[in-house]
Amino acid sequence: MRTNAYRSDRNTCLANEPRLSDLKNLVLNQISEPEEQVKYLDAVDKLGTAFRFMSVAKQPLEPGAAFVWPILLQRDTIHLFMQRSPISLLLLAHYCVILHHLDGYWFLHGWYKALLLEITEIMPSELQPWVLWPKNVCGLVDLL
Repeated sequence: MRTNAYRSDRNTCLANEPRLSDLKNLVLNQISEPEEQVKYLDAVDKLGTAFRFMSVAKQPLEPGAAFVWPILLQRDTIHLFMQRSPISLLLLAHYCVILHHLDGYWFLHGWYKALLLEITEIMPSELQPWVLWPKNVCGLVDLL
């Protein structure tokens, strides 16, 4: 039953190209440093690749699918995430959608929820609306 439920919403949740376009526009509007912009835009593109991968993957999903996005990221992009910049946190919030779909694996269980809770707590108020889509997809809107 879980497989069918996953299949029914998988394409709409994971292949959400308008959402990724919105994230790219946010990066262009919020990040003034061109080199940093390129890194974030690449991270958004790689997130889109991971979403598309998940949307066409056969059932049951392999747990390695959780690591597609982190593996695809450029090594010099990782430091942006370590600094907890608001844009990197938004990208991580969107990555939680992938983790949510793999929550049935014991070693991934609860990651998406813990990350979204932390991100929601430290996200600047003006960017909080950007976290709503991942929270909705993960069913956490009423809990956070």
